[in-house]
Amino acid sequence: MLSAAAGVHREANPRLAFRLSAGDDSAMNVEDLLQPAYVKPVLITGSVAMVAFFLAWWPKAAVRRAWPLIALAVSWIILHAAVHPLSYLWPPRQGIDWLVFAAAAMLPLALLAWVMRNDGPCLMVAVSILLGAGFWFALKQMPYLLDRTESPDARLKATVTGISGVILAFYTAEWAARRISPSAFLAGLGIFSFSLALGLLSMASGERLTGMPLAAGSLAFGGAIAAVICGKKAFLTPGMAGWLAGGPVILFTWGCLSRASDVPVWPIAGALAACPLAAIFLGLFTRIFSGGRGLAFIAALMAASAGVLALSLQKPSTPSSGAAEVEFTGADDTGAYDDP
Repeated sequence: MLSAAAGVHREANPRLAFRLSAGDDSAMNVEDLLQPAYVKPVLITGSVAMVAFFLAWWPKAAVRRAWPLIALAVSWIILHAAVHPLSYLWPPRQGIDWLVFAAAAMLPLALLAWVMRNDGPCLMVAVSILLGAGFWFALKQMPYLLDRTESPDARLKATVTGISGVILAFYTAEWAARRISPSAFLAGLGIFSFSLALGLLSMASGERLTGMPLAAGSLAFGGAIAAVICGKKAFLTPGMAGWLAGGPVILFTWGCLSRASDVPVWPIAGALAACPLAAIFLGLFTRIFSGGRGLAFIAALMAASAGVLALSLQKPSTPSSGAAEVEFTGADDTGAYDDP
């Protein structure tokens, strides 16, 4: 199923692709998500995240402030290993596997913050740098982003735009997470990640490409369950909310860019704008109402998720090459059989 091009896998799901060629306008079949290739990583990632966050939140918060970030790093590494068992290889075979090593770098970073008892803005900025660097290395490994004939300037602009969008989603999610409960934030991100997986499924992406955001949603829901169990002990270490918001967007963007042609640009733009729009809605909501912030944030992300899914269901438009199309009739027009 996998095909490599300069170390990059441009995947396709044969069954879904056949469904498209057969004339069915809707390639998405939710029943496909019940395959073991999807269910197993979801169960593994969700279970690991629930246990890891529970162990991080159950002790006194004042003593182990950086432990939830360690739980996130471990859960994210398990996410990749459950979907792609060879994601730990060095150098990464797939560009998206750079996020595994970025998550691994969070472990000593969180331990250092714990020892120094400094888990403020500096830790948040450091995590955002890790996420942006992982995305940059992933895009750098691709032979091209939007089109095989793209110029270096066009590639640079697309790369800078994508990373800037992810960083914007990172910090807007951090802003929103400080105004709602951890359980509400994680539940909203779980719904959003699941919708990204459905978007990739509708675009006939490969199992691994679809399975990653699906497992990311399971990670968020596992954390939400642990947050409900721990109650007021649950909190989000600076950098956690941004990673949980930006990471699934990177997974979705990678799935879109992995297409051999007709890269869906508008779904990528919708995914990048989802968290900032949800944060704007939350800010406006808090100015009018005093309660219900968590539900408002979840509702905003659900609306944004529906928008991304609607964009994913649209067929990407192929730019015209400018050449006139000639219908092939089978007749010979070379003049070889004309009467002298």
